[in-house]
Amino acid sequence: MKNIKHIFFDLDHTLWDFDKNCQQTLEHLYDKHSMDSLAGFTPVDFVAKYMSVNKKMWTEYNLHQIDKETIRKTRFKIVLSELGVSPASIPSNINNEFLNICPRRGNLMPYAEEVLKALHSKYQLHILTNGFIDVQSIKMETSGISPYFNSVVTSEHCAYRKPHEEIFKYALKNAGANAEESIMIGDNLEADILGALNAGISAVYYNPNAIPHNVRPNFEISCLSELLKIF
Repeated sequence: MKNIKHIFFDLDHTLWDFDKNCQQTLEHLYDKHSMDSLAGFTPVDFVAKYMSVNKKMWTEYNLHQIDKETIRKTRFKIVLSELGVSPASIPSNINNEFLNICPRRGNLMPYAEEVLKALHSKYQLHILTNGFIDVQSIKMETSGISPYFNSVVTSEHCAYRKPHEEIFKYALKNAGANAEESIMIGDNLEADILGALNAGISAVYYNPNAIPHNVRPNFEISCLSELLKIF
């Protein structure tokens, strides 16, 4: 794309394999804390419940209904209590353990590094994420993708979160870019795609699970390798 100079990527689920890294961490914690003896649930139950609760809490965070500390202080309490674990039996430090382990797992989405390596030589690459600064930076360092990026903007850098137009404006200014020469790539239809389009930025919807929708992004891909055909 001749007019594009800046490519903005979402991080979790787009480049960094959140599901795989999270699952591996949760399975480790399940074994470490002998959770099979707490309430009779399986590792599969634990992972599924965490994913459900975490997704709901992040939706609430993006809508400014809860804050960072609420997520971190209550997430595992909700997960384990809904699985039948009594409050007294919930490991007190489990969220800190999760935060120390999960971001340091380096699994990336298929073809992520190959694509970044190819695009890095032709475009300025940037991260735009609603995630928290402390863990996002660790994820990027551990997975080895930090050197590919010219800038990183998280929701903690400004008072707004995707899909709000202002965080996209902030990211553009921070990158020294304008909307017409920029494009956003992400897996979240509302936060990444509609957010970018509403800010006047072109968008590539990364939709590996073929989720039905009625939005019209500039491009839609099911694998990151398809980006090399676009750019």
